[in-house]
Amino acid sequence: MPISVNCSDFTGNYLHLNGAQSISCNYSRLLLAAFTCGYSGYYQPHKGNWLRRVIQILGAVSPFIQANRHYGFVLNPYFFTVDSSENKHGIYFIGQALTKIFAETVLNAPLVQHASRCSWVPINGVALKAPLLTRGRKEADLFAYDSSGNCHILEAKGRSIKDGSLQLSNSTFNRVKRQALAQVSSVGTVNGILPSTRSACIWSICTSGIKGDVIDPEGEGFDVEVSPLDIIESSYGLILDSRNANYNSDIISGYDVVEIQKGIYFGVMSEIRSALLNGETSLDYFISKGFESVQLNIDDRNVTRSFDGTLIFTPEW
Repeated sequence: MPISVNCSDFTGNYLHLNGAQSISCNYSRLLLAAFTCGYSGYYQPHKGNWLRRVIQILGAVSPFIQANRHYGFVLNPYFFTVDSSENKHGIYFIGQALTKIFAETVLNAPLVQHASRCSWVPINGVALKAPLLTRGRKEADLFAYDSSGNCHILEAKGRSIKDGSLQLSNSTFNRVKRQALAQVSSVGTVNGILPSTRSACIWSICTSGIKGDVIDPEGEGFDVEVSPLDIIESSYGLILDSRNANYNSDIISGYDVVEIQKGIYFGVMSEIRSALLNGETSLDYFISKGFESVQLNIDDRNVTRSFDGTLIFTPEW
């Protein structure tokens, strides 16, 4: 059974999203989305430290989730036996990954950039605290781009629930909702143009299931300056970082694949990797190739693919 997502307050061309939507996510899909959810300011593309991010995400997420035939995965009870300083990183990456999957499958926006790679400029002298990496930070997490070049603003909020009820308390939900709405609303325009949507994504995650609530508010305050190169470097940062890794083009037809941990392979469409290494800067090219990649015939249940042209291959699972 897919993960249920309740959408509200979408307008215009996205009015049809209001109500019940759904996404599908198993363990492999979760890891793939977390790996490709836009490099944050803590990672510098082209520095060759690509395994650092892989190890960090695997270590933060893997101990705290388990397979579930209805939802794909749920929290492992072990999550609640450790201190919050240990498990909070896992919830952070899970929330970001689910938000990336929402952007891909519901908004049709597969290229995702992290906000900390953007330049923020106040609009009309509106007095808002500078958002980036400051105490009380107020920026949205992610910027996603669809096949028409439209920008979508997203904020990811993952929250754990111990009792298995799949329902945050009203006070907790309302507090998280206010925070998420404030962050996506801090964006007025992107390169001087209104974004297509602003999605405040709240993920309720427990040992019995997962559900999402996504709200699209109005926004004002900052114009965010984004270049195509920033989008590409953020979306494909892991691939650019691993340019000198031992990718193999003989394992899965049409893909370059590298082992990231024993029994786990990360891959990217060969044409996309070649274009990245040759300096291609067309967003249209990467978005069209990403959607094309999921049409390639790969008859292997151990392959999980994304709409950005990446995959995870787990032959021994």
